[in-house]
Amino acid sequence: MKPISNGGTIALSIAIAIILWFSLNLFRIQETVTEFPVTYVNVPAKLAETSLPAKAKFLVKGKGISLLRLKFANLHAVCDASELTENSSAMKSNAYSLEIPTNYQVVVIKLLEEEISSSKSIVGKQVRINAVFEDEAAKSLFAKNSYRLSPEVAAVRGEKEKLDKITSLQTEPITLNMLSDKRKTINLIKPEGVSVSPETVTLITDFSDIQTKVISNLAISAPPQVNFLPKQAAIRISGKAEDIKQLNMNDIQVAIKPEENETTAPVIINLPEGIVLLDYTPRFVTIVFPHDKK
Repeated sequence: MKPISNGGTIALSIAIAIILWFSLNLFRIQETVTEFPVTYVNVPAKLAETSLPAKAKFLVKGKGISLLRLKFANLHAVCDASELTENSSAMKSNAYSLEIPTNYQVVVIKLLEEEISSSKSIVGKQVRINAVFEDEAAKSLFAKNSYRLSPEVAAVRGEKEKLDKITSLQTEPITLNMLSDKRKTINLIKPEGVSVSPETVTLITDFSDIQTKVISNLAISAPPQVNFLPKQAAIRISGKAEDIKQLNMNDIQVAIKPEENETTAPVIINLPEGIVLLDYTPRFVTIVFPHDKK
């Protein structure tokens, strides 16, 4: 058998050293920073104006091999957002919880990243809808007959800097012909650079035999493989008593159409003809990204 050369001896020694070092680190107790996707619960309605981060960083401690397993685990941190307000710049650390299975033998030391907003983040909020009239005659007829628009508020979404300047939305000019013809749909004027939901409102001119109804626990539909919270919505509607009585729940469509890489998506409500949407919640949902999405 040929003897091992000096070069071969050195290479073998280095390989053995690397294996020993790697083995020691796998079983040595150490600390590291690991990032987890966040699932939000108890989200206030006004939280629609805040862009919530998809992930949070935690300082964890355990054996090297356990920390390595943790990086490939499909675990989510849970954040209770019930105390979050419009002016918050950070979440309290105790609002987050991260449940790691005991067999991992890893301890969570603390949350490292709590910031939740920035001036350039995509946010949303609700604003009032103001009726605009072509002339005084249309305005007078609208007021005389106590006509109204439904819904009376809309959700707007865009950069925080732009949304801070928007306090209300306006309709297209309402004319006498619209009122006399009892036109049902009025378009909203959309400010530049933001999205509006809904984009139209309903003109209510007939109040005879009108009933209202609240429907809860409506499932929100979404494209396949899109995870989000919350998953149910509640609506308040109005219509003629007979239409409300015959309303089929399958005719009520509640859905989201999230845009790529966005952390929130507006809720879209579609109702049968003759049924008017008065209000609904939530206006937005939070998109939960998978752990392996960078």
